[in-house]
Amino acid sequence: MYRASFLRRATTAFLTDAEGSMVYWNKYLAISKVLHRCPDTKRIQFTGAAADTKFVYGGDAFDKGGDDVVFAEELLQLKKDYPGRVTLIGGNRDLNKMNFGSLFTDAAIAALGPDPAAVPIPFFMAHDPKAVSYATYLQQNSSRFASTTTVTKLSYFCWRLDCTMGCKGLFDQRKQYLQSLQPQGAAPLTEADVMNHFLRSAQPGGIVYRYLDEIQIAAVIDGTLFVHGAINKSNAGFIPTPSLFEGVAEGEVEGTNVFARGGSVQEWVDGLNAFAAGGVKDWKARPEIDPVTKRRGGGYLAAYCHEKATRGKTVVIPNFTTPKKDLPLGFVDLGVVEHLNTSGVFRVCTGHKPIGEMTVTIQQPGLSVHIADNSYCCSSGADQRGEAVQEVLLDGAEGTARCHGRRADGSPFDFDLDHPLVGLPTPVVDPTSGNTKQWWSVAVLPDDRLLLHRTENDYFSVMYTTADTKAVEDQFEATPLKGLGEGEFDERYSRQELKPMKRKVPGASS
Repeated sequence: MYRASFLRRATTAFLTDAEGSMVYWNKYLAISKVLHRCPDTKRIQFTGAAADTKFVYGGDAFDKGGDDVVFAEELLQLKKDYPGRVTLIGGNRDLNKMNFGSLFTDAAIAALGPDPAAVPIPFFMAHDPKAVSYATYLQQNSSRFASTTTVTKLSYFCWRLDCTMGCKGLFDQRKQYLQSLQPQGAAPLTEADVMNHFLRSAQPGGIVYRYLDEIQIAAVIDGTLFVHGAINKSNAGFIPTPSLFEGVAEGEVEGTNVFARGGSVQEWVDGLNAFAAGGVKDWKARPEIDPVTKRRGGGYLAAYCHEKATRGKTVVIPNFTTPKKDLPLGFVDLGVVEHLNTSGVFRVCTGHKPIGEMTVTIQQPGLSVHIADNSYCCSSGADQRGEAVQEVLLDGAEGTARCHGRRADGSPFDFDLDHPLVGLPTPVVDPTSGNTKQWWSVAVLPDDRLLLHRTENDYFSVMYTTADTKAVEDQFEATPLKGLGEGEFDERYSRQELKPMKRKVPGASS
C-alpha cells in the first residue's frame, strides 16, 4: 500500500451513521479516545491537551429515537465550540429533512388534490416492488387516521415519513420524547402537535434549519477523503450545476468534472461544498414548491441525494457494499485512485450502508477504504446494535488507522485497519459441504486468527467466522492477491494485475 505519512499531522476520530440515537452516542462517548462529556457542564469536549485533534461525523444525524434532535443539537454545539476541529458530513437522512420545509405547506397539500389514489409515489421509488403507495398506507392504517379516502396533511406527512424517508416508527418515538418533556399533569400531545414539531424544525431557528448550515458534502483531512456514500468513476471529480432537478434525469447531467481538466481533490471537494451551501441558502429563501415549475429553492441539493436524478454522479447515495461480480464489496477504479493519489489522498472514510459490527476495509493498490456504518448489526438493543460501538482513529503522526470498540455481545476489539491481511476478499471452504463461499477479511484478532465476515439481505444479515492467519498468508504467498479495481488495468498503476483470483482458505471456523 502507498503511504503519505508526511502529509498527516493530527489524530482524527471518525464516527458515522448514529442516525440520531442518543443511546449510541453515549456509548461512543464512553469509549472514545478523542471526545468525552464533561461531568460538570454536560457539554462534549475534546479529550487531552492536544489542540489539533479532530472529529469527523460522517452523516445521518437524524431519525432513530425521538430525541434525535438532542443528538443533532450536541453535534452543532460541538461544531460551535471547536469550529476548526469538527467536520459534519451531510448524509441522505440530513438532506431529506429539507422536505419538512417544502412538502407539507397548505399549498403543497392542496396541490395534491383530494384523492389519495392520485398521489404519486416519489420518482426515486418508482418501480420499487417494496414501495407502499399513499392509498395503500391509508388502508393499512385505517384506525389511525380520520379518513382513508381523502388527502390530509397529517396522514400524508406520516406516509412520507414512514414510507419514503426511511423513518418508520420515528413519529411515535418523537411523540414519546415530547410527552416526556411536558409538565406532570399536562394534556397528552396530539398527533398534530407532533407533526408541527417536525415541521418547525425546518423553520428559522429549528434544528434542521441550523444543522444544514454546517454540513459539508465532502472533506479532505491529512490525506483522507470523507464522504457519506462512495466514490467511483461516475461521480469522482464531478460537480453538478443548479440545473439538477428532483426527477429522473433523461440525458446527461450538467456539471463540471474537475479531474478531467487536471483539478485537485481539494478543488472538487470545495466545489461540492459550495454547491451544497448554495442549495441550503436557496432552500431557505424559497422553500415552497412553485406551482408552475414544480420546483423549490434548493431542490437541486435534494436531488443530489438520488442516483436517478444524478445518473449516479453523487457521493451521498452510492455505496461500496453493492456486490461486483462474485465479490461482496466493490472497488474504486484505479484511474480514480490515481487522481486521489496525485492530490495526496490515500484513504477514504465512509458509511451509509450497514456493514456489520465493526468497520470493514477495502484494500487495493494505492487506496484503503474504511466503511464504518455498524447500524442494524444486531436485533437487540434500543438502537438495533446490541452493545456494539466503535471509533475509527486516523493517527496523523504515524499515518496509520485503527478501529476500537465493542462487538454486539459486548466483547472489546482494537485492531489495525492497515494490516496487510485486512480488507481482502477471502473465499473459504466449508468443511462440511466442501463448497466455497466468499468472505471478507475484517481484522486480525488478539489470538492471531483472522476474523472474516459475509453478509446477506443487503448487509442487514451478517455472519462471522475465523481462519488461521498463517494459512491465509501461505495461500496469499502461493497465489498473490491481484490488483483490484472497477476499471481497466494500466501498468502505471501497479505491477499487480486487476483480475481477482479465487483463493480458498482451509481451516475456517465459526
